[in-house]
Amino acid sequence: MRTSAGIRLPYFTEEESKELKGSVDFVGLNYYTSNYARKTQEEANPDLRWYSTDRQTAFEHVGQDGELIGEAMGPPGIGWICDCPWGLLKLLGWMETRYSKKEFQAHPVIITENGCMDSELNSSLKKALNDERRVNYVHGILKHLLDAINNEGYFVWSLLDNFEWSTGLICRFGLHYVDYERDQRLHPKLSATWYRQFLTKEQGSSSYTTCEGGVGEGALTRK
Repeated sequence: MRTSAGIRLPYFTEEESKELKGSVDFVGLNYYTSNYARKTQEEANPDLRWYSTDRQTAFEHVGQDGELIGEAMGPPGIGWICDCPWGLLKLLGWMETRYSKKEFQAHPVIITENGCMDSELNSSLKKALNDERRVNYVHGILKHLLDAINNEGYFVWSLLDNFEWSTGLICRFGLHYVDYERDQRLHPKLSATWYRQFLTKEQGSSSYTTCEGGVGEGALTRK
């Protein structure tokens, strides 16, 4: 990375490194999906370099077998998220190996963002409210987090539909549907109801009510 980024990647002085050592309270991790990676052969124009060229790696959802890495969760042509809950555990495992088990376990990990978009752009209210695929997506992540070594928090993205970068208001990530045409009224989606029940039943219990085999059925128990 230093060879590729050159002087754009700053160095810490020895004094700065000493000041930073031990200053981390927790590690915040945003996770949405996983990709297959391969090294790119072409050299980027030095005048056009940025982080995606510095890494000299291409990311793809389709493997050598021609199959998607997981179920595509978003609209065709725009959706960039595949359902890969197992990828989060692999990432946490890599972090433990990279920074040593002792160092990794000394700093709690909080999943600060995780979620997926509706299957259609600017879905109608009726379609958007029945977001069982989002329930299954979040359920899969939570199920895998039960086996995570050092996870101490999770935040689903997002509470409600909002402005999503280049796709604006038409790409919806929310647990609540925002009616932009009618005074920004909020309508809880199926995922909002399920997630509220999940949080309520978790308090004082070691079991998670989940959608194992169907929305609202089954339970997960922390080991």
